[in-house]
Order: sequence, then structure tokens, then C-alpha cells
Amino acid sequence: MPSPVFAPASREFEASLADVEENLRFVESAAWLRPRIGELLNWNGLTQETRIRCQSFMDQKDVQLDLIYRGMFVLIAGAFEQLIRRCLRDAVAQISTTSPRYVELDAELVRQNVMRTGKALATIFDPPAHFDLNYGQLCGNIGTCVETSESVSLNADAFALFFSTLTPTKLAEVLRRIGVTLDWNIIGRHSSVRAALDMKKTNETATAAQRYLKTFINNRNKLAHTGSGGISVSPTDLETSIKFFRGFVDALTEAMHSQLF
Repeated sequence: MPSPVFAPASREFEASLADVEENLRFVESAAWLRPRIGELLNWNGLTQETRIRCQSFMDQKDVQLDLIYRGMFVLIAGAFEQLIRRCLRDAVAQISTTSPRYVELDAELVRQNVMRTGKALATIFDPPAHFDLNYGQLCGNIGTCVETSESVSLNADAFALFFSTLTPTKLAEVLRRIGVTLDWNIIGRHSSVRAALDMKKTNETATAAQRYLKTFINNRNKLAHTGSGGISVSPTDLETSIKFFRGFVDALTEAMHSQLF
């Protein structure tokens, strides 16, 4: 059952995947049309500008579609990273909406809140470009995180800072910030993950999901840091990635919700 807490993050992620799919279809259509467009046009009926544009399109014989596909691959990775950031933030925000008493909070969550608020405040002279932090609010909220507090406001944004390259090991570490244990067998039992990987057994699916995520992130790192790294990306690779992450995110958010709420 979809998680209401993580639904906004999931919708945002799905929108990103849909954008990649739409652009992939366009690129594939353009690649098919380019060598054929000349025979389909009535050149005498075209304006000069249209004729120039069409000729320019036909002349793009050396375009490397793989470069475009690599960019889409990195976009999927970025969307997944943003999804995890938002899930962390929304989970902590949901806990904080109840204005819990200090003594009602999990002790590890309290320690994480103090430590991560400190790290967030340490960026005041060099704020992260990808995150809009309100330093006054961070200070105000952390002041409520004391043993005598009857109403604690957690700094949800602070939990979403300082991570990247979400390999299976790193993903598990990040989720532990909010008290979630990543059980890959739960992921492996989910029908959407089994369908994405075309598998039926829980253990095999769990292992395959970890392997796929690790390979995907490693390839993303090579592309992002070298421009290529010998990695070739095809439309099939992109379609497979989209299918995998749709299933994986469904399973992951449901597992997170069941542990937290």
C-alpha cells in the first residue's frame, strides 16, 4: 500500500522519470526520422528558413546519441538521490508535527538531530547550493531538543544533508539516520521489484536488486566524474533503469513507512 507520508516524494520522482521517458521517445523518433526526412518532404513547398532547418537536421550524421543517453542516465540517478533526501526530510517532519515531548522520542533520533543540526549550522559561511537552509530556524528548533522540553521541533532539513552515491551500503547508512533498517528481503518480496527484475524468489530478487543498484550507482559515478569512463548507455538501459527504480521506490517507501509510522 502506498505511503501517504512519502507520496509527495514518490510523485516528484515519478515526474522526473516521466520526463526522461518523454525525452527518450523524442530522441529515438528524431534518430529514426533524420535519414528519412528528405524523401518525405515537398522541398519546393518549403520556405527558405524551413528548408535550411530541415537540411541542417539531415546533416547531423555524426551526432552521438550515446552522449544524450548518458545525460538521461545521470538524471535518473539525481532524481533518486533527491527522492531519498525528501523522504528523510518528510519522515522527520512527520514525526515533528506531533510536537512530541523529549522523553517520548527515540534516543538515537535525538542524537542524530543534535549532530546533524550542528553539521548544518557549520555551513553558514558556505551554504549548500542545492539546499535552502534557514539558520535561524535551525537554532530555534535545536533549542527545543532538551530533556525538559514538552514540545520538540526536529530539524528535518538537517537530516537530508551530506550524502551522495547511494550504493546499497550507503543507502542503508543514510536510512539509519531516521531509525530505518534496510531489509533487502522485504524489498525482494515486493511484487513490483520482482516484476522489474523478472524474478520470483525473495532471496534472488533481493540479491539482484542490490547488485543492480550498486552497478547503476558505480556507472553514474564514472559518467559524472569522467564524462564517459567507458560506459555506454542505450535506450534499453534507460528503460530498464526506469522500470527498476519505479518498483524499487514503491517497495522502499512502503518498507520505510511500516517501520516508522
